[in-house]
Amino acid sequence: MSSRLSFLTSNAPRVSSPPNQRSRSAPTPPAISIEDLSQDPLSNIESHPPSPTQPKRSDTAGTAATQQSSASSWRRRGNAWQRRHKSPGVIWRKRWDSEVSPFENGRVLIIDCFSRDHSDDGKRKTLAYEFSHEVELREFYETGPGSKDGHCLRIVHVQNARWARDFLLRKFNISDRGNNVAGLTGTSFAKWAVWDRPQRRAGKPVLNSKSFRCSRDPWRGISRTGFGVDYLKYYHLKVVPDNDVVDQFKLCELNHWDVDRGNVPAHGYDVYVQRMSVYIQRNEGPINTNPDGDMKSPYASVPTTGQTANGTLDPIDDMETLPLIESMDNNSTIIVFESSHTGYPEDTLIEARGEMEARWRRLMQLLPREDIPNEDVITVELMNIVIKDVYKALQVSWDKLLAKCDEHVNILEEKIYENPADESRAPELWTNSALWLKVEKLISLQISTIGEVQNNLTELADDVDPHEEWLHHTPDEFRNVETMVQEQLVKPTANLSDLVSSSSLINSTAR
Repeated sequence: MSSRLSFLTSNAPRVSSPPNQRSRSAPTPPAISIEDLSQDPLSNIESHPPSPTQPKRSDTAGTAATQQSSASSWRRRGNAWQRRHKSPGVIWRKRWDSEVSPFENGRVLIIDCFSRDHSDDGKRKTLAYEFSHEVELREFYETGPGSKDGHCLRIVHVQNARWARDFLLRKFNISDRGNNVAGLTGTSFAKWAVWDRPQRRAGKPVLNSKSFRCSRDPWRGISRTGFGVDYLKYYHLKVVPDNDVVDQFKLCELNHWDVDRGNVPAHGYDVYVQRMSVYIQRNEGPINTNPDGDMKSPYASVPTTGQTANGTLDPIDDMETLPLIESMDNNSTIIVFESSHTGYPEDTLIEARGEMEARWRRLMQLLPREDIPNEDVITVELMNIVIKDVYKALQVSWDKLLAKCDEHVNILEEKIYENPADESRAPELWTNSALWLKVEKLISLQISTIGEVQNNLTELADDVDPHEEWLHHTPDEFRNVETMVQEQLVKPTANLSDLVSSSSLINSTAR
């Protein structure tokens, strides 16, 4: 039985599909077959329709979001309003609707970007591939398009797929194999990435953000760095399954105005801590086979006992066999590892088949129209765009969360103003004050990490002069988020605490 490569093209028009709802049952793995659509990118579209990025949920905010989207489809020209024509959508080959959900076991999206020099028609282009099983991903690297070079950047988006994470950690020699190879030539990034959920202390989630220094591997001809971030994701009630493991990553509960019950305050959202990890690798050119003189290479050039030509190992020899250098991916690559507490790919920071992924599938179009001096500059420019997009997704996540937190604080204010002398509200105020301090600390850590990531990326490409500095404007955007946390959450709650204390003191004096 051979594996199926799901090939995607970025220039095809959008094909509509019926609304999507989640499938709770785990499907049987799809039939395996070879499908090459490189010559006919529009073939079999009707049998593999695209799907919406978000399934239906009981969400009153969804109606408002739809109305806002509809309103934004108009733009003003002088004194007249004209409808804005949306750009054509992208085609997704795997079917994903209410009846078929191929991503219950996780999902991997790979996007390869080609410059004019390595394109068949002399044009910049992107090719995308989507996987839902390890056998598909392995074939992609062993005999499929992944076994070939020529792309200037590969983007890998891994969602809820531990099988893909473990395979890629080995493919890029990120994880420690027990023989100190990764320690000698690599990074400690794997120690962060293998924990797809945040750390805990005393049964509570610990919010963190971390960068990883730039390191070079002269035997592979690469330099690499990375960063990781914990972020806050709110879910509607009953969306996240109840179990003791997931509950340990629940940070707080937020109230909202319950429209169905007459706009009364009620528990509306649960906020969980989730983790994202980003690995960044740049190819630096021809490999120096003996970079440090007498230092022995930490890699094997031919398969040893228990090792196949593609680098796979028998379990008994795993701890003793040197990694095979020919089996590794030494191309310029960005890997985004994500997981959600629901296990669904639309609940990660970068949603499956959402706006950000569609943007990445048109990535080459975002470059300047004029010719760029060389492919190294193209690679660095593309990397900068992708990493900025990752942080943009994080910023958008903050904006959505703060809107819910602001509603929570407004409800608290209304309760307090009804009876400022009610001391029974004090514990609730203290709990909220402690919560906002955690939120404030997390955004502060993320801002600090952004500065470290900028320095690491500058070192990663110290021989390339991009037209824009790394993550330009990103620190300022996150400082604005920090200001919003202060102005919308921390200060109003502190003022409420002062009000309750003052009212209680006045009442006690009057008595």
